[in-house]
Amino acid sequence: MTTLKSFPREDRSLVNEELFEEDGERSRIREENLSGELRDVGVSADLDAIGSAIDDILNDEGEFDARHEIDAELAPIVHQNTDLTRREASEAGIWHWMATMWRPDFVRHRWPYSASERTYSSMREKFLGGGTDIYSNAFGRLWWMAELSYDEERSDPYELTRRVVRFQMLANRLFDPQFARYRPAVIAFGEVILEESEAEEVSSVSKLVQHSNARFNQALSSIQLESRDKDDLRGIVQSVVEGVKEDYDV
Repeated sequence: MTTLKSFPREDRSLVNEELFEEDGERSRIREENLSGELRDVGVSADLDAIGSAIDDILNDEGEFDARHEIDAELAPIVHQNTDLTRREASEAGIWHWMATMWRPDFVRHRWPYSASERTYSSMREKFLGGGTDIYSNAFGRLWWMAELSYDEERSDPYELTRRVVRFQMLANRLFDPQFARYRPAVIAFGEVILEESEAEEVSSVSKLVQHSNARFNQALSSIQLESRDKDDLRGIVQSVVEGVKEDYDV
């Protein structure tokens, strides 16, 4: 196990195109490059296990061509091998350290800077994102996606995680900052939408996800979430979905 560290805020200026490019002058930020203190955070992770999984992905020539397949493979592994509470996981510096000093090669592989849709700010976000936007940092997003969707009632607690992450449109909605950080709500919404999207009578999955997400969020704003279990919340999602199907002819 390796003790995790927090990347110093005063050294964020080091995260630039030299780090973004595959053939850039700086392949990773090293401790001697820092002006601030690299702080131990008192929690540990099995970085060997996570690193081995990353190596398999980087060396693979076909299975992980789709970016969401990378996420589906790695999210459970990062979560299982990183011993964090939610409070500790909210320390953005941990994820910044993993992305800039531990395995920046993974960040570059998952989000190539040469991609047409990539910008300087969006690339920098993958190294330095975090805080309220759990879907931004390259490593933090993997941990949070698994944390919010793993289901201990299943024989494979990460089955739903993998299915949701492979359904990128759904993942984008579920892990958006506006969606509830309450696991039973995430599981309930994910289960029902997956079931509906696989039904032949649904004509527009994108409309179903978009409008059901908005209505479910609205419904959650008027109830005390902690008093509702997954079955209660599934009932709300199902009611929302039926309304969306009727109103939008999906």
